[in-house]
Amino acid sequence: MRVSSTTQAPPDTGADTIAVGVFEGEGIAHDVDGILQAMVDSGEARPAVRKVAVTHAGGRRYILAGLGKRDDFDAETARLAASTVAGRAKELGTGVLCWELPHHVDAPGFVEGTLLAAYEYRAYKTGDDDGRRIDELIVSAHHDIADDVAYATAVAEAANACRDLQNAPSNEMTPSRLAARARELEGVTVEVWGREQIEAAGMGAFAAVARGTDEEPQLITIRYDPPDVAGLVLVFVGKGVTFDTGGM
Repeated sequence: MRVSSTTQAPPDTGADTIAVGVFEGEGIAHDVDGILQAMVDSGEARPAVRKVAVTHAGGRRYILAGLGKRDDFDAETARLAASTVAGRAKELGTGVLCWELPHHVDAPGFVEGTLLAAYEYRAYKTGDDDGRRIDELIVSAHHDIADDVAYATAVAEAANACRDLQNAPSNEMTPSRLAARARELEGVTVEVWGREQIEAAGMGAFAAVARGTDEEPQLITIRYDPPDVAGLVLVFVGKGVTFDTGGM
């Protein structure tokens, strides 16, 4: 999915569907001929999180999404609202979705929620039996939010890349293939140990488990050394159980 930000008003972006957040006790900031506010006043559009309502105004499709109380709003609420909108937008055949960023609210949650909800594992799908996918997300705001949107996009895409690894079948995502994927990463250094190095290091339990398959074990170390950074070194240790892939 292509993701971008703009200071254009949502109707000027060319999006076929515009998402507008609804806070409890607040009106619609940028109404269209009174239609959106009428949806709220009638109770058809409700402010509760995960509630959405659909209408058409000014030649565009609008999804009004509940955001709850403003005082309780946070990034996770934005993700929940965005994921609900993404699901409804896909049902409606949306190609380009524009989120109108509410006043005094940060953008990352809306980007992350949309990308994570729109994720599909399609490595072995040849048809479009799941319907049209959202091709583009635009976040409209009064000010420049390009950096926030780019960061949130990178985070969500990284999470979805991990989901691809997890969803791949076991006979594809073997230890050696996982190591090869690690070597494809940019901006980091990667070191991979094979069986001999693992046994020489005294990692008997690791080596013993790997004897249950003809696939060679791989111990992957990924290092990220940002420039001009001093202080504590963080180490994350994970166990890639490749025979439990395929959506476990």
